[in-house]
Amino acid sequence: MIHRLRVTWQSRQSSTNIKTRAQFTPKVNVVRKVQNKTTQAAPLQIQALRPAIRPLSANPQRNPQRIEVHRTNVNPIPRAIVKPLANQAKVPLGPSPIKKKALERGNPLHVGVSSKPNIRQTVSAKSGNVSDVKITSLRGIGAGRILIMIAAGPSVNEVDFIQIKNHPQIDIMCINQPNQQVWPTKYWSFCDHTQYRRNVSIWEAYQGVTINSPNVKAKRSKQIMIKNRPGKGFCLDIVHGYHVGRSSTYASMQVAYYMNYDRVYLFGVDMCAVGGKMHYYGQNPDVSNEVRQTRFAAEAESYTWASKNLPEEIRKRFWFCSSYNPWDFVNCFNKLDHKIAIDEILKTIS
Repeated sequence: MIHRLRVTWQSRQSSTNIKTRAQFTPKVNVVRKVQNKTTQAAPLQIQALRPAIRPLSANPQRNPQRIEVHRTNVNPIPRAIVKPLANQAKVPLGPSPIKKKALERGNPLHVGVSSKPNIRQTVSAKSGNVSDVKITSLRGIGAGRILIMIAAGPSVNEVDFIQIKNHPQIDIMCINQPNQQVWPTKYWSFCDHTQYRRNVSIWEAYQGVTINSPNVKAKRSKQIMIKNRPGKGFCLDIVHGYHVGRSSTYASMQVAYYMNYDRVYLFGVDMCAVGGKMHYYGQNPDVSNEVRQTRFAAEAESYTWASKNLPEEIRKRFWFCSSYNPWDFVNCFNKLDHKIAIDEILKTIS
């Protein structure tokens, strides 16, 4: 003998006709099925059914207070007391009546001024995102100091940077490939994601500040993203972005100006082959020497634009320290022989 119980729950919580506690108890229907008279009686089995969800009756007098049952509805609200949402009031354009009267009287009363600060300036600086807050943290921090920018040209191997490493008045920024003579530096700047792929282990251990364009997909906490602006130019306020000009060094010059360094010395901007080499560290695995040679002319276009359009006060902040650079634009900036540049820099400090 198998005994089965089928339990059906019905809520009467909101009914106005509740008189006894018996109405809160579930109705139990016992269905007994006789399989075989010789079979021994089995224990009762309760079949757990899902609460029945029945549509409301179209006649309100038949079920005036019946509610819909939802599994996620902890405290169901009677359908009869749910009011429709009021239509949203239309706010008239222009000043409010109070402000309008104040303006007519000539009273400079400010009505409705939000006490919240500017969202653009206080947005959370999430790592990897272009953030005004992170960019503005660089504004003017180089005043009274010197910045050494080390690019990847072959002439870098002919310079002894050990003399200026950890100098209290000098900050160093590596462009693209980290230079082991002075690594780790305070800043590391590059605009191409391939530099990250080649230096993943260095990236993960680096404690300084990386300055990147959004082309770099990797993210870290001490990272400042600056959006890339198209065309030729030299952006004095990098909150609005900078012009990469196919050269991470050119982009970093705009960052250095925004940081307001007194003098900026650029090493390794050779823009030509030196002894058959294009880079101080050897062969670039991402581009052949033949292709790299053809790119110098395109990079020189942005430097030439800056040499013709920037005022002298800005151009004279930059010193190109390379005796190999063959392009005419260097004559519009300060110029130094890279072999004696470090000694000249130390003389100006002492």
